[in-house]
Amino acid sequence: MLAVFMGLGFVWTPGAAAQTPNSWARVDLEFDDAPLSLVFQSLADVAGLNVLLDPSVEGKVSFTLRDVPARAAIDLVARLTGYRYHIIGNTLVVGTAERLRSEFRSLDYELFTLRHVELATASELIARLFPDVDIIPDARTNSLIVRGAREDLLGVSDFLAIYDRSHDRALEFRNAAVADVLWALAGRAGWNLVIEGEIEGSLTANLEGMDYTQALALVSDAASLNYRLGDGVLYVRQTAPPPEPQPVRRVAVVRLDHADPERTKEMLAGMYPDMHFDVDTQSRRLLIEGADAQVASVERFVKELDVPRRQVIVEARLEEINVEALHLLGIDWGEGPWATLNSTSLNPLVLALDPAALRGQLEALRSNGLTTILSSPRIAAIEGEPATILVGDRIPIIMQIFEEDGRISEVLEFIEAGIKLDITALIGDDDTITMRIDTEVSSITGMTPQNIPQIRTREMSAMVRVRDGQSLVIGGLITEDEREVMRGLPLLSDLPVLGRLFGSKETETVQTEMVVFLIPHIVYDEPEAGRRGVDLGQGAAGAAGGTGAAAAGGAASEQGSPATAGASGAA
Repeated sequence: MLAVFMGLGFVWTPGAAAQTPNSWARVDLEFDDAPLSLVFQSLADVAGLNVLLDPSVEGKVSFTLRDVPARAAIDLVARLTGYRYHIIGNTLVVGTAERLRSEFRSLDYELFTLRHVELATASELIARLFPDVDIIPDARTNSLIVRGAREDLLGVSDFLAIYDRSHDRALEFRNAAVADVLWALAGRAGWNLVIEGEIEGSLTANLEGMDYTQALALVSDAASLNYRLGDGVLYVRQTAPPPEPQPVRRVAVVRLDHADPERTKEMLAGMYPDMHFDVDTQSRRLLIEGADAQVASVERFVKELDVPRRQVIVEARLEEINVEALHLLGIDWGEGPWATLNSTSLNPLVLALDPAALRGQLEALRSNGLTTILSSPRIAAIEGEPATILVGDRIPIIMQIFEEDGRISEVLEFIEAGIKLDITALIGDDDTITMRIDTEVSSITGMTPQNIPQIRTREMSAMVRVRDGQSLVIGGLITEDEREVMRGLPLLSDLPVLGRLFGSKETETVQTEMVVFLIPHIVYDEPEAGRRGVDLGQGAAGAAGGTGAAAAGGAASEQGSPATAGASGAA
């Protein structure tokens, strides 16, 4: 390379003089025992600088630099080797600290006005941090006149920007009034402040370490302020905040296939009081009106709610059983093979017997003429909905109504007498069935002078829990019948006319009790029923035994109107 020796004793080398200086260009260099002069020349080439080296710059270094700015690389090498440097225009000057001070001392001046710290304190600190600069304090203007190299002056400026701050008013705010934030920021930045009108609102912010103009812009955006800063004066006024966006309202229509529309509406109205709900019972559609986000939330909730509920088939078997036969077979309402819930016969008893064994005992009684099956209805009900079974008579009576004009009209009405069961079933996760059973047993005890039947009624309510297919029994009416019985010698007492000589007729009283057996069955989906081995047809039809009245039943509707299954029988 071309080298020229100048009178000052420095060696000048033209670097990339034709290029624009770029001291922040990235460096990727590797040196192994290379002369310092070559290292500085290489770094200056990357930065687009000429190089002026003092003859004292000598020695060799080894290092690797990857993706480092050229200016930073020059600074690292100078610090490592103990040399100082200045960049004057597009020339890098490298030498010892003493040499550079003697030749390049009066390079530039700058005036720094202090707002918060004392002159003497700032002068002492700058002198320690930047020993190559000259400092002249000016007490009249509370300023420092600093003379030194440009990079030293930049360092002094950065130092005073951090150090020369007010320590009386920190720029940290918690729910502070916007006006107080402006006063603190203006005091820290040294601005005069003019506020036009009232400034409303409060904010929480930490503005420490930020550029004052940037902090002012952030506060203005947060508080909807208009401001103008000029000649050290900050003018501020507050603009009207923009109107809050109105939530988007939406109307949705959802069809309910399983859930009750009216109940769903009442529940949602309690959960979302600020929304509007309406139902069309005929089409089972639910209308939802409200904010878009709330409507979406309600739609998700309704989707989870509108699922089919499980069903229960309750098989009822009404038997008229001889009371003595019950005792002979060891059946007692208070003891024996029954797990009693209460001592009264109206309360349901959970059978410890297997349903098949129960059917066998009833068949044995019937074969001996000690029991008669009166009815065997079945009813299907959705869980949670009431179902009604009525086994008895509807007795017609004629009621007389006296009109205001003196006329008498007659109306035909019916009185129900017999056994009425209202059953509400719930299915547990373990497939147990919890049933609420309201029992009403009524019977005719006589007639009034007006020829109206006198009805005696007994009522009882109970809650029971049984397994799928487990039997319940409820005692009903006890009746007494008088029968004529011929007693005498066999064959001879049957002869006409002469048979009276060998026998006699006696009247005996026979007590029978009307008993209701209930067997609930869970209705499973077809795949689940196959897996569990459930056969509803066999279980229910087998219970009826093919005798008595034909089975009748109906499923309770989703709206909750009870389904009723009934069969007439003798009380």
